[in-house]
Amino acid sequence: APNVVEDEIDQYLSKQDGKIYRSRDPQLCRHGPLGKCVHCVPLEGEVCCPGEHQLQD
Repeated sequence: APNVVEDEIDQYLSKQDGKIYRSRDPQLCRHGPLGKCVHCVPLEGEVCCPGEHQLQD
């Protein structure tokens, strides 16, 4: 099998946890700076399957 080298961006993304981090929103969050609520807790990234989204021309 030939040696395959992943792109730098692929190596970087494979080390990430896939979450979308959000900062505290002063208008919606009613907790202190170290707390988390539904408005600022990290979102789970989507797991997509090939062909799940149909693109139209």
